[in-house]
Amino acid sequence: DGIESQIHNGDLIAITTNLEGLDIGHVGVALKMDDGRIHFMHAPLVGAKVQISELPLGGYLAKVKKHTGIIVLRPQEAKK
Repeated sequence: DGIESQIHNGDLIAITTNLEGLDIGHVGVALKMDDGRIHFMHAPLVGAKVQISELPLGGYLAKVKKHTGIIVLRPQEAKK
């Protein structure tokens, strides 16, 4: 998968939305599974248990019409 191959395990994924007044509707962590596919680790509701999406990231995003894309953030190691 094109974009999925560029996402690293542990990257932060911000899901963009078409909801009025919001740019980002949800945030989670990229988790590379044993099969090499990226899944989305997140807490789906306030106070809910953290879970890993059953579908790979692309499938998870496609399920919700208000999702318009993603922003990928990759933490860098601190410079000494």
